[in-house]
Amino acid sequence: MSLLSPAARMRQVLALLTAVLAVSAAPLAAQAVEFRTGRQVEIIGAFEDVLFVSGDRIRLAPQSEDDVFAAAETIAFDGGRALNLFLAAGQVRFQDGQARDALLLGRDIDFEDGVVADDVYAAGRNVRVGPGFEVGGTAFLAGQTVTTEGPIAGELRTAGETVRIEGSVSGDVVVYAQRLEIGPGARIGGDLTYEVSEVEISPEAVISGRTVVQEPREPKRQEAPSPGAAVLGGVFWSVAVGVVGGGLLTFALAMLFPGFMTAAAGRIAERPLPTLGLGFLLALIAVPLIAVLFVSVIGIPLGLLVIGLYLVAWPAGLAAFAYGLAMMVRRLAARGGGAEPPGLWGKLGWSLAATALICLVGAIPIVGGFAWLLAWILGLGALVAAGREALARG
Repeated sequence: MSLLSPAARMRQVLALLTAVLAVSAAPLAAQAVEFRTGRQVEIIGAFEDVLFVSGDRIRLAPQSEDDVFAAAETIAFDGGRALNLFLAAGQVRFQDGQARDALLLGRDIDFEDGVVADDVYAAGRNVRVGPGFEVGGTAFLAGQTVTTEGPIAGELRTAGETVRIEGSVSGDVVVYAQRLEIGPGARIGGDLTYEVSEVEISPEAVISGRTVVQEPREPKRQEAPSPGAAVLGGVFWSVAVGVVGGGLLTFALAMLFPGFMTAAAGRIAERPLPTLGLGFLLALIAVPLIAVLFVSVIGIPLGLLVIGLYLVAWPAGLAAFAYGLAMMVRRLAARGGGAEPPGLWGKLGWSLAATALICLVGAIPIVGGFAWLLAWILGLGALVAAGREALARG
């Protein structure tokens, strides 16, 4: 069993924190967004809003002054224009397009021709920058095989098993690879720094700056942790990430919707059994309701909407239960007091404490699974009941 390093675990926690903060800040930074989805999607024409596209096969040719996001099995950015371009697919082809910045992730990435005015970020199994493609800034490329043939106006920073440089790079070049090949057409305007096991530089290649050779570093051997330590470490980090992420999500919802979360917490404390019954009913009808909607063609969009609502309801229900538990623990700690609403730090502290308690119980084998399910059902029932009461009040 492999364990992540402390640095990798910290990056995992930071990524989760970033996601939670992004969710909590979304209502404050809302903007016009357009969504397109389907098995085969073709995007052509002018777009003024941020564009999100998903499907099996996508052809993108938008004329947009805003950002474009897309995910699919295959994506062709063919003659399109975008401000910032974010693409993820098994196969990605950039052909005759324009963007300010581009971030591409996939198995095979091919920049055939076109222009990115600033930086390019790409990671995949095979990454190729063709001779007709121009990078106006710095290119950050990573893959099993990385090939650059087109001009790069800034720097090239790349890592891979095999790196081939056939085109021009105006700035510095930094390479980390098993094998580096610099062809006869390569023109490097700055320094060349590489850390590789094998290197082949054509005598016709031009390197204007210094050539800095770094010896490949031997990987440090680490003793494998014992199975018990691995299991305990995994449980510890799972609980830690759950506490931080769940606690901050609960805190964010309590700050954004204080009245709604307080009402949901009150339902859990004052009427737990009816709230549990309502949540159980809502959870029980989900599968047959979605199945019925998908049977009828006209109900598919509504079925997708219901699935989306339940996906949102999962973390929201757990957060509602955590906040209700937090307020109950707070009242118990105050020995009957604690009727006044908690302040900023109080909400944060009690949210983290309640989430920690839930995560610790949830880590218990078998019992933990039932505990998570019970917490979600109670939270779901409390959210729906609080929403119904809010609508009744007008």
